[in-house]
Amino acid sequence: MKRFSQWSPLTYKLAVEKNIVQRKVKDALSGTRFACKRQTEPLPHLIYAHNSLIRRTLGQVDPRLQDNKAVSLGLAAPCVDGILIAPGETFSFWHYLGKATKRKGYREGLVIHRHTFGRGIGGGLCQMANMIHWLVLHTPLEVTELHHHSDALFPDVKRRVPFGTGTS
Repeated sequence: MKRFSQWSPLTYKLAVEKNIVQRKVKDALSGTRFACKRQTEPLPHLIYAHNSLIRRTLGQVDPRLQDNKAVSLGLAAPCVDGILIAPGETFSFWHYLGKATKRKGYREGLVIHRHTFGRGIGGGLCQMANMIHWLVLHTPLEVTELHHHSDALFPDVKRRVPFGTGTS
Protein backbone atom coordinates (compact mmCIF):
# COMPACT_ATOMS: atom_id res chain seq x y z
CA MET A 1 0.00 0.00 0.00
CA LYS A 2 1.25 3.46 -0.90
CA ARG A 3 2.08 6.02 1.74
CA PHE A 4 -0.01 9.21 1.75
CA SER A 5 3.03 11.12 0.45
CA GLN A 6 3.23 8.82 -2.58
CA TRP A 7 -0.30 9.42 -3.89
CA SER A 8 0.48 12.64 -5.77
CA PRO A 9 2.74 15.70 -5.81
CA LEU A 10 0.16 17.53 -3.67
CA THR A 11 0.03 14.83 -0.99
CA TYR A 12 3.84 14.76 -1.00
CA LYS A 13 3.94 18.51 -0.30
CA LEU A 14 1.31 18.13 2.43
CA ALA A 15 3.33 15.35 4.06
CA VAL A 16 6.48 17.48 3.97
CA GLU A 17 4.66 20.43 5.57
CA LYS A 18 3.20 18.13 8.24
CA ASN A 19 6.69 16.87 9.07
CA ILE A 20 8.04 20.42 9.32
CA VAL A 21 5.29 21.39 11.77
CA GLN A 22 5.83 18.20 13.78
CA ARG A 23 9.58 18.92 13.95
CA LYS A 24 9.00 22.49 15.20
CA VAL A 25 6.55 21.31 17.87
CA LYS A 26 8.89 18.50 18.97
CA ASP A 27 11.84 20.91 19.20
CA ALA A 28 9.79 23.42 21.20
CA LEU A 29 8.44 20.82 23.64
CA SER A 30 11.76 19.03 24.10
CA GLY A 31 13.61 22.19 25.07
CA THR A 32 16.25 21.63 22.40
CA ARG A 33 18.88 24.36 22.67
CA PHE A 34 20.15 25.25 19.23
CA ALA A 35 23.62 26.74 19.00
CA CYS A 36 23.26 30.46 18.32
CA LYS A 37 26.66 31.99 19.05
CA ARG A 38 28.62 32.95 15.94
CA GLN A 39 32.25 33.82 15.52
CA THR A 40 33.56 35.61 12.46
CA GLU A 41 37.29 35.09 12.99
CA PRO A 42 38.74 31.61 12.50
CA LEU A 43 39.29 29.41 15.53
CA PRO A 44 42.93 29.07 16.63
CA HIS A 45 43.34 25.40 15.64
CA LEU A 46 42.35 23.56 12.47
CA ILE A 47 41.59 19.94 13.31
CA TYR A 48 40.18 18.70 10.02
CA ALA A 49 39.50 20.17 6.58
CA HIS A 50 38.06 18.89 3.33
CA ASN A 51 37.15 20.27 -0.08
CA SER A 52 34.40 19.12 -2.39
CA LEU A 53 33.82 20.02 -6.04
CA ILE A 54 30.77 22.22 -6.53
CA ARG A 55 30.44 21.61 -10.27
CA ARG A 56 31.12 18.24 -11.83
CA THR A 57 30.14 16.50 -15.05
CA LEU A 58 27.13 14.34 -14.35
CA GLY A 59 26.43 12.33 -17.50
CA GLN A 60 23.18 13.45 -19.08
CA VAL A 61 22.30 15.90 -16.28
CA ASP A 62 21.65 19.49 -17.40
CA PRO A 63 24.80 21.46 -16.43
CA ARG A 64 22.62 24.46 -15.46
CA LEU A 65 21.51 22.43 -12.44
CA GLN A 66 25.14 22.48 -11.27
CA ASP A 67 25.32 26.27 -11.73
CA ASN A 68 22.05 26.63 -9.83
CA LYS A 69 23.38 24.40 -7.05
CA ALA A 70 26.37 26.73 -6.72
CA VAL A 71 24.00 29.70 -6.27
CA SER A 72 21.95 27.83 -3.67
CA LEU A 73 25.08 26.75 -1.77
CA GLY A 74 26.23 30.38 -1.80
CA LEU A 75 22.96 31.40 -0.14
CA ALA A 76 23.13 28.57 2.42
CA ALA A 77 26.76 28.99 3.51
CA PRO A 78 26.26 32.21 5.52
CA CYS A 79 23.36 30.55 7.39
CA VAL A 80 25.72 28.02 9.02
CA ASP A 81 29.10 29.75 8.80
CA GLY A 82 30.71 30.59 12.12
CA ILE A 83 28.23 28.77 14.37
CA LEU A 84 29.91 27.62 17.58
CA ILE A 85 28.38 24.55 19.22
CA ALA A 86 28.70 24.58 23.00
CA PRO A 87 28.15 21.52 25.23
CA GLY A 88 24.44 20.71 25.45
CA GLU A 89 23.63 22.62 22.26
CA THR A 90 22.33 21.21 18.99
CA PHE A 91 23.32 22.02 15.43
CA SER A 92 20.63 21.49 12.82
CA PHE A 93 21.36 22.30 9.19
CA TRP A 94 17.70 22.89 8.33
CA HIS A 95 17.02 24.84 11.53
CA TYR A 96 19.51 27.49 10.39
CA LEU A 97 18.60 27.41 6.70
CA GLY A 98 14.85 27.26 7.01
CA LYS A 99 12.96 26.23 3.92
CA ALA A 100 14.79 26.59 0.61
CA THR A 101 12.38 28.60 -1.54
CA LYS A 102 12.45 30.52 -4.81
CA ARG A 103 11.49 33.64 -2.85
CA LYS A 104 14.74 33.37 -0.86
CA GLY A 105 16.69 33.02 -4.12
CA TYR A 106 17.29 29.26 -4.07
CA ARG A 107 17.35 27.70 -7.50
CA GLU A 108 16.35 24.43 -9.09
CA GLY A 109 19.06 21.79 -8.73
CA LEU A 110 19.54 18.05 -8.92
CA VAL A 111 17.66 16.04 -6.27
CA ILE A 112 17.77 12.34 -5.47
CA HIS A 113 14.36 10.94 -4.58
CA ARG A 114 13.20 7.34 -4.47
CA HIS A 115 16.32 6.07 -6.26
CA THR A 116 15.89 8.48 -9.19
CA PHE A 117 17.17 11.91 -10.10
CA GLY A 118 14.97 14.93 -10.54
CA ARG A 119 14.86 18.69 -10.19
CA GLY A 120 13.85 20.68 -7.15
CA ILE A 121 14.30 24.08 -5.55
CA GLY A 122 17.41 23.91 -3.39
CA GLY A 123 18.56 20.72 -5.08
CA GLY A 124 22.20 20.13 -4.24
CA LEU A 125 22.07 21.55 -0.71
CA CYS A 126 22.59 17.98 0.46
CA GLN A 127 26.20 18.43 -0.65
CA MET A 128 26.70 20.91 2.19
CA ALA A 129 24.79 18.72 4.66
CA ASN A 130 26.94 15.76 3.57
CA MET A 131 30.11 17.78 4.10
CA ILE A 132 29.07 18.97 7.56
CA HIS A 133 28.08 15.45 8.58
CA TRP A 134 31.35 14.02 7.28
CA LEU A 135 33.30 16.61 9.28
CA VAL A 136 31.24 15.92 12.41
CA LEU A 137 32.16 12.24 12.10
CA HIS A 138 35.77 13.35 12.70
CA THR A 139 34.91 15.03 16.01
CA PRO A 140 33.70 13.91 19.42
CA LEU A 141 30.28 15.47 18.67
CA GLU A 142 27.27 13.15 18.92
CA VAL A 143 24.97 12.76 15.91
CA THR A 144 21.42 12.73 17.27
CA GLU A 145 19.50 12.72 14.00
CA LEU A 146 20.36 11.83 10.42
CA HIS A 147 18.28 11.46 7.26
CA HIS A 148 19.83 9.49 4.41
CA HIS A 149 19.20 9.91 0.72
CA SER A 150 17.03 7.15 -0.69
CA ASP A 151 20.21 6.13 -2.54
CA ALA A 152 23.73 7.48 -2.37
CA LEU A 153 24.57 6.59 -5.97
CA PHE A 154 25.38 9.64 -8.08
CA PRO A 155 25.21 9.97 -11.88
CA ASP A 156 28.93 10.65 -12.35
CA VAL A 157 30.97 7.48 -12.86
CA LYS A 158 28.73 5.53 -10.45
CA ARG A 159 30.37 7.23 -7.44
CA ARG A 160 29.06 6.34 -4.00
CA VAL A 161 29.59 8.35 -0.85
CA PRO A 162 30.91 6.42 2.16
CA PHE A 163 28.20 4.61 4.11
CA GLY A 164 26.68 6.81 6.78
CA THR A 165 27.62 10.12 5.18
CA GLY A 166 25.05 10.55 2.41
CA THR A 167 22.51 12.88 4.02
CA SER A 168 19.44 14.58 2.66
